[in-house]
Amino acid sequence: MVSSQLSNNEHKKYICDRCLHYFYTSDKLASHEEDCSSINKCKVLLPNKKNNKLTFINYSKKEWVPFVIYADFECVLKPVVEARAYSVHEAFSCGLYLKCNFDDELSEYRCYRKVNDDDMSPSEWFAQNLQDIADKVLEFFNNPKPMCFTSVEKVKFEKAETCHICKRGFTENDVKVRDHSHFTGEYRGAAHNKCNINYRDARFVPVIFHNPSGYDSHLFIREVATGFPGRVWVLPQTKERYISFVKFMEDQRLSFRFIDSFKFMASSLDNLAKNLKQQPTLRKVFGQDYDDAQIDLLTKKGVFPYEYISSLEKLQETALPPAEQFYSSLTDSDILRKRTYI
Repeated sequence: MVSSQLSNNEHKKYICDRCLHYFYTSDKLASHEEDCSSINKCKVLLPNKKNNKLTFINYSKKEWVPFVIYADFECVLKPVVEARAYSVHEAFSCGLYLKCNFDDELSEYRCYRKVNDDDMSPSEWFAQNLQDIADKVLEFFNNPKPMCFTSVEKVKFEKAETCHICKRGFTENDVKVRDHSHFTGEYRGAAHNKCNINYRDARFVPVIFHNPSGYDSHLFIREVATGFPGRVWVLPQTKERYISFVKFMEDQRLSFRFIDSFKFMASSLDNLAKNLKQQPTLRKVFGQDYDDAQIDLLTKKGVFPYEYISSLEKLQETALPPAEQFYSSLTDSDILRKRTYI
């Protein structure tokens, strides 16, 4: 198969299993293997017939993370006179949504807008709120709730024949235990003792931005790194772009893992918002609280005169700017007047 992919030549090829280089004689292959085996020395282990299947064992990855943060920054575009730059982006607001996956009443939205030049910067506010959120999240880890175990659940536990975590059956030698959520106290099912021990709650909070490596991270990474104690781990792509980075709390009992949603959904927020209309659960979830017109607004990116907002003072204006001020030189696009003026 490899030989046919290399060329249409029907002559026999001798291929090195380590690097896939090929030769036309066995002697040349043998000579090559002496050198090849000494490069990046490692021991090659192949599975035997009794152990030749890969199975999923990281069962803790099946569990929802208890908390997740979705965040975004907005900037004023201050014009500059330099030939190589058009404007300087300076953050004036930040918003974050803390989503709790085990109790939605604990979910909350926080936002901040800088009004005057001497006010706290949005990046400083963001770092302070991360520390505050860390303190609240750690309260749940430090105070696990006892299991609520009813008589009905006791009967289910005694009759259970499979582990609810790994989905494998119990044997006579297995220790069957009761698994429960440490955040709610809810009984989740019967489990192997080993599965239950490894079924740990994630001690990190994902912080999700859309394309932070190319934009948002430059606005806040310094304040997050130095604003409160704890080391920072960075996975760089280049000197200025990061694939991901992690901020650990000082005692390392919790960390914030910054994730780029663009890596998973490689499209603009405008297109992603439009795709929401195709989701069958959209109206099921929001239909009771919002009418069709409101849902239509939720599923599109709002218009904003980004280049017009060149100072904090312009944010205090009480009337919309002229329609031509909504022009974007980045996309060379304008907006329809009917979308701006009602």
